Amino acid sequence: MAEQHQTPGAILGRPVRAALRTPALAEWFREHWHHPAHAPSAHPFTVDLKELEPPVAVQMTGAPTVTAMPGFRLEWWRAGEDWHAGGPAAGVRLRLMNDGAEIHAWCATGRSDAVRGALYMATCEALRASGLLPLHAAVAVPPGGDAAIALVGASGAGKSTTLLRLAAAGWTPLAEDLSWLDPADGMLYGWDRGVRLWPGTADTFAPWLADAAWREEADGKRFLPWSALGAPERRAAPLAALAVLERDSTAASVWERLTPRDAVRLLWEATGVPLSPQGRRAAESAAARSLARVSPWRLRLGTGAIPPWPTDFSPVL
Repeated sequence: MAEQHQTPGAILGRPVRAALRTPALAEWFREHWHHPAHAPSAHPFTVDLKELEPPVAVQMTGAPTVTAMPGFRLEWWRAGEDWHAGGPAAGVRLRLMNDGAEIHAWCATGRSDAVRGALYMATCEALRASGLLPLHAAVAVPPGGDAAIALVGASGAGKSTTLLRLAAAGWTPLAEDLSWLDPADGMLYGWDRGVRLWPGTADTFAPWLADAAWREEADGKRFLPWSALGAPERRAAPLAALAVLERDSTAASVWERLTPRDAVRLLWEATGVPLSPQGRRAAESAAARSLARVSPWRLRLGTGAIPPWPTDFSPVL
C-alpha cells in the first residue's frame, strides 16, 4: 500500500493518493515525481494512482494514438472514457475527470519499461489536464536576474551544451530538458536533477567538466548533478522568454527578437502533443495565458561567446 512504499503526497500542489504494491514501481515513481522543494498552493485536481491485478479484457475502438519516449513508442487505445496502453500482462489505464484523474497500472514485477513509460505519460497527461504545461527545454536565469529563459530546439540542436556554456558564464541552470509551467502565475518549476549528456559530449563541448563526477546512466548517457556545476541552487523562477536555438558558424553568436506568431509555434513545439481531448483543451487555455507573459527570441549560435541577455522582456500579447 502507499504507506509501505512512500510516494509523493502531492505534485505541484495536486494531491496524489498512491497505492503501489511493488517496491520497484513505487521507488521509480518517487524518483521521477517527488520534488518536495516545489510546494505551490494546493490545487483541487487530485490524482488517484493504484497498482492492480491485471484487468479483464476491454473492447478497444478506433485506431490507436501513438506517443513516443526516448527508446520506445506506445500505443494508446480509447475505451469509452478510458485510455489504455499495454496489454493483459502489463499496462496502464488513464481516466480523466473534471476534478482529477485515475491511473491504474498492472505489472507482475513493476520493472517493465513500457509500463513505466506509460505511467509517466499518464501522469504527465493528468498534470496537463489540471492546467499545467510541460516544457521540454533547457532553462536558465541570467546573471543578476530573477526571471528564466527557456531554450527550445529540435533534438541535437545543442540545448544541453548551451546550458553548460551559460552556466560557465554565470547563468543559473534551472532545467536541462523538462520543467512544468503554471500559467496561473507564470512560474516555471525545473524537473531535472542535473544534466545528462552522451559520452564524449562533455569532452568536446564542455571540456572544463571532463573530469567532473559524471555518473553512468542505464540508457548510456552520463549524468552530472546541478551541485557539481558550482552554480547557485535554483529550482523555480517566473518564465520571461522563449528562445529557439539555431546554429550559424559564419557569424558571431547573437540574440534576435522574433514575432508573436513565432512565440506560439515555439511554445507548442516545446510542450508536445496532448493525448486526450481534456488535455488539449487545458493546454490551449494554458498556452494562451502563458503567451501573455513571455517574449520570443532566437539565439543564433555562432562563433565566440554567447552575448549577454537583452534587457527587453516585453511580452508578445
